[in-house]
Amino acid sequence: MTYSDFLSAVVFFVQQSLPMDTRAELHAVLKNNGQSLSALTIRRQGDEIAPTIYLREYYEDYCAGADLAKITSRILSAFQEAAPYQEMDLSFFRDYERIQEHLALKLINYEKNVIAIKHITLNLVQDIL
Repeated sequence: MTYSDFLSAVVFFVQQSLPMDTRAELHAVLKNNGQSLSALTIRRQGDEIAPTIYLREYYEDYCAGADLAKITSRILSAFQEAAPYQEMDLSFFRDYERIQEHLALKLINYEKNVIAIKHITLNLVQDIL
């Protein structure tokens, strides 16, 4: 099974195991240095946050002989472990005055991250952002 077929199968089987008010969605997460990772988010209706479960490791297990049903079960277990148990107040993250002291700068390579930085404000100094 190709990686693409595996991703489709995982989304299908995970979704089949979820309650009607919960959605499984596949998306690409762009990381530093142009690395794109396939990830699954499982979000309950009304939740503002959801765990992101990266799927490459599960595909490697599948290629090594792991059963797709067991992989689906492991993904659902990872979701249960990471899902918020109660509604969280996210207003802290929306208030710059409250979060500014917790923010940090990060230097990244311009050429390796040109796609990721396409829509952000930046200052290029030599080859450092």
